[in-house]
Amino acid sequence: MKRLFAALIWVFAWVGADAQPYKLLGGATALGGDCYQITKAAPNQRGVVWRNDKIKLNEPFDLEFLMNFGDRDQNGSDGMVFILQTAGNDKLGPNGRDLGFSGIFPSLGVEFDTFQNNRTGGTGYGDPEFDHIAVVSNGNGNHTTPHTLFMPVPALESGRNIEDGRGHLVRIAWNPTARELDVYFDCQQRVKLRKDLITDLFEGQTEVWWGISGSTGTAYNRHTVCLLPRTPFQSTMTVCAGESGTLTSRMAVDNQYRWFPAEGLDNPTVRSPKVRPLRPTTYTVSYRNHCGQSVTDTIRVSIATSNLELGKDTTLCEGQTLTLSTHCQNATTVLWNDGTGKATLTVHQPGRYWVRVEEAGCVFLDTVLVRLESCQEANVYIPDVFTPNGDGVNDVLTLHYSGIDSYEFFVYDRWGVVLYKGELNKAAWDGQNYPAGLYTWVVRYRFTDQKQQKHEVRKMGQVQLWR
Repeated sequence: MKRLFAALIWVFAWVGADAQPYKLLGGATALGGDCYQITKAAPNQRGVVWRNDKIKLNEPFDLEFLMNFGDRDQNGSDGMVFILQTAGNDKLGPNGRDLGFSGIFPSLGVEFDTFQNNRTGGTGYGDPEFDHIAVVSNGNGNHTTPHTLFMPVPALESGRNIEDGRGHLVRIAWNPTARELDVYFDCQQRVKLRKDLITDLFEGQTEVWWGISGSTGTAYNRHTVCLLPRTPFQSTMTVCAGESGTLTSRMAVDNQYRWFPAEGLDNPTVRSPKVRPLRPTTYTVSYRNHCGQSVTDTIRVSIATSNLELGKDTTLCEGQTLTLSTHCQNATTVLWNDGTGKATLTVHQPGRYWVRVEEAGCVFLDTVLVRLESCQEANVYIPDVFTPNGDGVNDVLTLHYSGIDSYEFFVYDRWGVVLYKGELNKAAWDGQNYPAGLYTWVVRYRFTDQKQQKHEVRKMGQVQLWR
């Protein structure tokens, strides 16, 4: 009798502020509601907010947040940077034109720069006149160097000032298959960078820290960022067979959502419905984003299954053994009811046996009932004494049997050396040339019961040789 149970081990969940999902350095402060002040409106400030858990570059991610660059257009600076890096979440670069990003290596930065550094000091920093977005590497924001991976473009297609006191919707999406990084600003795509981030920047590392830094110089602005709830957005998810998960859409400006198909959802009109699909399903959700645009996203829901199968309840004959197997080649952990952790378990006693397997991020359980009965339809008898003295009585050790298809009969000395091997119709040890004493015998025999089931039985005993 099989009973299969699955439970999701890994559940994507947004951790609230009380669990401190972010690490704040420099002048960064928490404002509540997943919003953070990166710098206050004062000269020579710097700050950074690092996420405490890493993001995986071998998986897609889609981040959304609201950035506010302050309201000082004249004499306002300097901007903020979205950063991916492997140096650690205790890093913060200098203030001023470096945006708190300089010196962090290896790294990738998507900079949102509101100050033209060329106009002061003649540094030749390569900044354009307009508020711009660029992609740079290894903490170097000088656009005249090879560290600039995507040259500056206006933050807004119109080139309009973004130091307007408003929150601007920023979206950053990574596709590891296409090796594309897309940057959107107020719902307009402004950057498409094609680059192998794992190989070219991070030397094969697939997990990176991510965060947002910013700074001011002699000119300044207040910089804030709000992480929209439930980020990163998941375009794929997996639920365990028979269990449910939670779908989560990006934020709608009017809190109106429409999911399709409705099959498997507890409520297709909320942002985060519970999902329990009967089969792998691609769900779409339609809503209006913060720019008032109609958007449709898709989420592919897969079902994690397992090959775990202990088989039907069974009955063993006395002396039989049964080897139970999980049949799970990709199991990360295995636990049997006796505490062992191998892929198989050999049993010879009656009882209910269970196994717990972790596979594909889920827990699967299966049980089987083993009964024991005396189904012996073959008889084997071996005397416990024989006297090879030539008197014609009990001179040889003979295997007496009935109903046996085949067998092997062995006699051993006290050191385990085989002294004799007999087979069907040839099982008689005369004990000649061996001293009196105690010897061990083993017999393996096979028979077919009335149900036409084959059985193999092993028995062992001892015999006394007298002279």
